[in-house]
Amino acid sequence: MTIARRKYDSLKRLSRSAGAVAALAMGASLIAAPQAFADSDPGVANLLNACSWADYCQFHPQSFRTYTGPVHQVSQSLYNCTNANSTQSVNWAETTGSANSVGVSVSASYKFSQVFEASIQATYNHTWETSHTFGETDAVTITPGRVGWIERGTAKQEATGWYEIHFGKRYYGHYIWYIHNYKESGPNANAPRGYVNTQSRPMSAAERRAHCHR
Repeated sequence: MTIARRKYDSLKRLSRSAGAVAALAMGASLIAAPQAFADSDPGVANLLNACSWADYCQFHPQSFRTYTGPVHQVSQSLYNCTNANSTQSVNWAETTGSANSVGVSVSASYKFSQVFEASIQATYNHTWETSHTFGETDAVTITPGRVGWIERGTAKQEATGWYEIHFGKRYYGHYIWYIHNYKESGPNANAPRGYVNTQSRPMSAAERRAHCHR
């Protein structure tokens, strides 16, 4: 993740000229241009939070993709202690949140999240939600002596790009800051089901004792 900052000398935004070469932050450290070595780094979290009061805050998307997350169990385990096949219904639900490459929490109430969501919608015609809950009722047929469950690969989406933030007064020495190499992943609300399947395996001896009372 890269932070860049641009410094202007005039107080009039439309007539500002660059007063310093853009500085780059690689990882968590800021590499400042020689002219601006005395200026401190606000940090990514402060810059993103500043979207709520800055004069201008915009996310510029560069890539977008949908994908299926790792397969994992989402339902309770169902045990068949009988000598015949057993079909059981199971209700399950899963909430998937968003995460980003800068380690800052994501919420629909945050201005930088709203800016991000609007940009993705406008550019890729894809709805972006910071959190989404999906669930359903499925039937699981389990053969004798086995344990069954529902597994899921969550439907997800990911976007990359950069933030551009303008300030009416100098913020940590600069009027304009950039956050480069920003990446966020979250639930794909446009096709939320993802991969859903039934799975089973033989019960262990401990599971037989615990659930079959033998």
